[in-house]
Amino acid sequence: MKFTFKRLVSLFFVGILLYCSLAVFTWEEMSMANNSITRELGSTGIKIRPIGFGAGQLSIGEYTDESQAIAIINEAMNVYDMIDTADSYCLNSSDTGHNERLIAKVFHNHPRKNQVIIATKGGLIRQDLYNVDFDISPQHLRDAVEGSLPRLGISSITLYYLHAPDLRPNPKPNSFETAIQTLAELRKEGKIKHVGISNVTLEQIKVAQNIVPITAVQNSLSFFDRKDLENGVVEYCQKCGISYVAYSPLRGRDGHAGISQDENLLRYAKEQNIDDPYQAALFWLLQQVPNIIPIPAARKMENLISSSSVLGIWERFCNNR
Repeated sequence: MKFTFKRLVSLFFVGILLYCSLAVFTWEEMSMANNSITRELGSTGIKIRPIGFGAGQLSIGEYTDESQAIAIINEAMNVYDMIDTADSYCLNSSDTGHNERLIAKVFHNHPRKNQVIIATKGGLIRQDLYNVDFDISPQHLRDAVEGSLPRLGISSITLYYLHAPDLRPNPKPNSFETAIQTLAELRKEGKIKHVGISNVTLEQIKVAQNIVPITAVQNSLSFFDRKDLENGVVEYCQKCGISYVAYSPLRGRDGHAGISQDENLLRYAKEQNIDDPYQAALFWLLQQVPNIIPIPAARKMENLISSSSVLGIWERFCNNR
C-alpha cells in the first residue's frame, strides 16, 4: 500500500484524536470506574469520589474573601464530585443562604457541573457562630427548600438533608417524623431527589427509613471522634446501603490545629508512610468501611489541595492491595 503525503497527514491526525480520547478516558473515567476507588451515593447508583468538599467554613463565623472563596469552590469542583452546603451556612439569619449563593456563582459555569452533586440542608436558623435555632416544622422546611432552589439556580436538589432533629428541651411530639414526612412529600413533588438526615441517632435513622428511603446520614466522625463506629450507626448504614457522610473529619475549625501534635495519629501516619497527619486522618476514615465519605472543609487553597491529594493516595492504595 502506498502512503502519500496526504494520507500520512490524515493518519497522523487520526492518531492524535485517538490519543486524546484515550487520555480523557484515562484521567476522567478509567480510575474512577474502579469500584474500590469510587463510592456509591446511598443506593442511587451514582458513583462519586470518596471525599467531598464541606463548603460551610467559607461562610460561617466570618466570610472568606469572595474571590478567594470562589477560587476554592472552583478547585473543589475540579477534584471532588460532591459539594456540601446548607442554608444556615452564613453569619446570621439576615444573610441566610450565603454559602449556597457562593457555590452558585461557580457551579453553572464550571465544565464539571454535570458531574458534581450539590447537597444542602434545612431546619436550622443561624444566630451567630455558635448559636442556632431549630425549626423543622413543615412550613419552614418547605420554605427552606423553596429558598435553596433559586439560590442554587436549580430545579431539583439532588441530596437534601434535615440538618438536625429539634434538640431543644421538650420539642413538639413527633416533630422528627413530621419533618421527614415533609421531605418525603417534597421528594414526590420533584423538588428534591434524595433525602438525607444529619446529626441523628441510630433509632432516628430507623424511624426515618420507615417514612422515606434515606440516601445519606451526615454525622461527625473522625480519627478522634469514633462514637458512630462504636455505637452501630456506621455499621447499620452500611448494611442498609446508606452513605455515611462524615463532617468535621479534621476536627472542625476549633480542633484542626491540634491534629499535627496527636501522638496516636502521628504513629498511624508513620505506619502508612503518609507524611502529612491531616492527610493521614482522612485516609484513616477511608480505610474503615466503604460507605464513609468524609467532607473536609477549607478556607485556604493549600488546605483544599492537601485534602484532595488524599484521593491520589487512596487510589494508589487501592491499586496496590
